[in-house]
Amino acid sequence: MLIPQSEKREQQIQAFLSTCNTETVLQQIDEHMNTGEVVAFASQIRSLILDSIINEKLYEKFLKTKYFPLVKQQLMSTHRMKELVDYFASKNRTEDAAALIREYQEKYGNPNLLDKSSSDLLKMYLNGPQETCVQELSHL
Repeated sequence: MLIPQSEKREQQIQAFLSTCNTETVLQQIDEHMNTGEVVAFASQIRSLILDSIINEKLYEKFLKTKYFPLVKQQLMSTHRMKELVDYFASKNRTEDAAALIREYQEKYGNPNLLDKSSSDLLKMYLNGPQETCVQELSHL
């Protein structure tokens, strides 16, 4: 985190993450944050790790862990939910995909989507760029 050039810093972090167990690193970060140690760095490192999980599409690995809500939160806060929706759709997990869309819309768009069927909601969301879909869904 102390490397001044962001590109080199990112390379070093990715190299580090490729040599260790990501879940173990997240656990250690939680411990540091709980004890108040280096909280600012811990938070930044956790964010970078979550981005790495997302970029590598390691959703399945973290789906059943206590860290999946953090992955989902990172996707929502960076407006990249379509990636996870696409993943669930590719696995024929329509209800999970629709639940994510609803959660995202409640937070960032139109909270009145609860009356749409899961398959209709998923079709609307997947038919275009996420920004367009968010706008379309927010007008329903």
